[in-house]
Amino acid sequence: MKKKRQRNSEYMIVMLLAVAVAAVVVIMAMASPSKSPPDTAANVTDAMTTEAHTGTVTDTVDTDYAAASADADAFRISDVDTLDLLLSGDAFGEYRRESGEDPLVVLEDTVTLDHDVTFTDGICLMIEGKLGGAGKLRFRADGECTIDIRGDENISRFDIDAPRASLYMTGGDVPYLYEVAESQNVAYYNGTSTVGGADGDTLGGAGRARIADVALYENKKRESVRDDAYSTVVGNIITLYVPHDVSDKDMKSLYISADIDGDGVCDTSTPLDLSSPALLTVTDSVGAQRVYRIMAMRARLDIPILCLYTDDGSDIDSKETYKTGYMTLDGEKYTLSVKGRGNASWNTFPKHSYRIKLDSKAKLCSMKADRDWCLIGNYADMSLLRNIVASEMALYMDGMPYTPSYRSVDLFINGEYAGVFMLSEKIEDDEDRVPLGERVTDEDGKIKDMGFLIEFGWDYSSENVWAKDYFDTTYCKRMYIKEPEITEAKNAEYKYIYNYVKAAENAIVKGEGYEDYIDVDSWVDWFIVNELTYNSECAFYRSLYMYKPVGGKLTAGPIWDYDMAFGNNLTDKDDYTGWCSVDYVSEWMYDNWMKFLTKDESFMSRVRARWDEKKDGLMQVAVDALSRGAGEIERSQVYNFKLWNKALRYQIGISRASTLGMRTWQEHVEYVDDFLQKRYATIDSMLAE
Repeated sequence: MKKKRQRNSEYMIVMLLAVAVAAVVVIMAMASPSKSPPDTAANVTDAMTTEAHTGTVTDTVDTDYAAASADADAFRISDVDTLDLLLSGDAFGEYRRESGEDPLVVLEDTVTLDHDVTFTDGICLMIEGKLGGAGKLRFRADGECTIDIRGDENISRFDIDAPRASLYMTGGDVPYLYEVAESQNVAYYNGTSTVGGADGDTLGGAGRARIADVALYENKKRESVRDDAYSTVVGNIITLYVPHDVSDKDMKSLYISADIDGDGVCDTSTPLDLSSPALLTVTDSVGAQRVYRIMAMRARLDIPILCLYTDDGSDIDSKETYKTGYMTLDGEKYTLSVKGRGNASWNTFPKHSYRIKLDSKAKLCSMKADRDWCLIGNYADMSLLRNIVASEMALYMDGMPYTPSYRSVDLFINGEYAGVFMLSEKIEDDEDRVPLGERVTDEDGKIKDMGFLIEFGWDYSSENVWAKDYFDTTYCKRMYIKEPEITEAKNAEYKYIYNYVKAAENAIVKGEGYEDYIDVDSWVDWFIVNELTYNSECAFYRSLYMYKPVGGKLTAGPIWDYDMAFGNNLTDKDDYTGWCSVDYVSEWMYDNWMKFLTKDESFMSRVRARWDEKKDGLMQVAVDALSRGAGEIERSQVYNFKLWNKALRYQIGISRASTLGMRTWQEHVEYVDDFLQKRYATIDSMLAE
């Protein structure tokens, strides 16, 4: 063969004027499977050994491609334009007729493929350099042929649809047998019939009709397909991405439509059980078949999908008792315990919130590793974004040391879509969250300093005990001790907490010495965030936190629960003037610490200075957070309100009646934005007086 190539060298010299330099993977495609690769003077025997998914396959090919590539009878190419020119003309055909051989094409250096390149005839192809760009090398042939790939290029760079071909691969990145069966359509790989997966399903085949696309029907009547479902076909694997309102139960009986490329038939008249991968066969007009594996997956929109399962498949129906289970998130599985959480939201709203305790610490959605997490339903917040915007604002106002991080997720519970939720860090004593520190005692064991965490608000549990779980002062009612756990009423820990809070209150009321008890910077920032968002509940009513770390003072925050803020509370003042942390009254709260601090000139002068320093940046952060958050959940909110559609049509809890005219999620987002603009102007005017 070498002598024959030498006799054609004069012809090849002319042809080589049109080509250049490139290379890394060797693909060899010849018209007959019995035809050997090009002979060379060295004629070295290369042993190729590939570990396949089902075992180890060894084959031998007699060739020395390094020597072959140096042969003068080669089309040496260094750019894709030259390759396109050769493929569009008859240069390869002329060489084949002149020499009686398939031409040898050598790609040198780096050839950048900015589009797919397709070979349709017998070709010996070598890649000595590297393939750049996003394009693929495609091979299309219905007859028998051999394809030999050598080098470090990944199988994903090739798109081979040659049902009677024998594919050989050696080099650095040799795929498993099942990977070839799934991604390419060939008859043999390294001498073994293509078999997909451990179950032994044979994929591919000689059929010329191919599935180009799969659609999901609305129902068993098969009258129309869903435009929110889509599919991908890669090699012999079809992935059907189903919308969120298709449950795990629904996946056991799905009706699909298959778009066939070519003259063929695929039976889609009966439902498919796609709760696990299934096989789909296309038969062409001469009876040849091609087999695909089809699997269903939930279509990830723009936020992560969190799938939560209880071990026994039962509902999460208690906020007192945990149920064991597991969840999947971002491809990871976590074992856990879960229960309900919340007060008014748990008892009033159909869309509940949940508390999760992982079996071991883990980072979720890039948030710091921990065991304790919350899933917040935000049922009363039709924008689904108020908590996220408030969180970003508090982070910008860095006077509060810790603000819980949030991520929006699409939540599924036991295979049923539950809506858009916020995956949130839980407020707790932790060095990465609220670091309370180790208590300090004297030689007699008396407490000299200790950390504690307090939450204001009503708890519907009847088990709470006054002077143990909670306490009152003159201006603070229902102060629940979250950390540490008080084991006995009026014990030393309880007395320390009560006495410290009472001393702080006395100083605030008198307007003297309160700086010795409270971290004023944190209270200034907390005040600004709550007033700009018009969070009425910050009037020492509910979901208000404060904590004292060892060696520190009583610190405002962390912020929590802003679903009724931004003009979403029925009890808000109609004109949204004044300070909501002072003006708001409830059945048990009339005056609170803010009544005195807002009258304290020293405190308010710090508020004015901080507002002037931060107001423009704070407003930009809020607007950006709202816009970014809306973009993230825009597609998911469609399914959320398809499930919880009453939230857009009725007054929820104590939400304002003025929002009743809004029928779309977008209107509620715009309402939040408009509210921020107006409230900003109000505060700016008030502080300028």
